[in-house]
Amino acid sequence: MSLGLSAVFRSNNSNNYENFHSVHSWIGVITCVIFALQYLVGIFAFLFPKAPEAIRALLLPIHQYIGQLMFMLIAATVISGLQNLMPSLFSEKSVILIKIAILVISFFAVVLYLVTNPKFKRTESPSDAINS
Repeated sequence: MSLGLSAVFRSNNSNNYENFHSVHSWIGVITCVIFALQYLVGIFAFLFPKAPEAIRALLLPIHQYIGQLMFMLIAATVISGLQNLMPSLFSEKSVILIKIAILVISFFAVVLYLVTNPKFKRTESPSDAINS
């Protein structure tokens, strides 16, 4: 993630483009900040075995919600980035970008459906019970 952000800043600065001039850039930065916070909280709350079970139980629904929110923000970042590339509405490049946007939205919709549908929720396996 930091490599990508560094590449964007270098590219913008070398081409004399303004940083943070579009909705795409702001959504992207917000998504990166939420990702970093989610990552840190996830490591300390769920990876280390010393975290109390009560704290894990309290954080799990919040962690899941923020993960879904972050996923939607990623979709918004991708779509707004594609929109920034469009030269005009009816050019050949725009038609291709619109088709890519439809595929991206379809992908995100299917994944979000699978994540939120209880029918696809992971069940506890015997090895999970042993490791608890």
